[in-house]
Amino acid sequence: MSRSLEIDVGAPLLLTRRATRLDDDRVCEATVFRIRPERHEFVVTSGVEGKLAS
Repeated sequence: MSRSLEIDVGAPLLLTRRATRLDDDRVCEATVFRIRPERHEFVVTSGVEGKLAS
């Protein structure tokens, strides 16, 4: 895996897994993403308003 991603063994990766399910809960698609963090910027929004706890 490290060779195909052109990274050192043990280098950090963002690992994301996703499964798409049918109405009867059977998995029809499964994907694993391995993302080099230095090449991407991620922004996450929740849609929930409120104050942050300190």
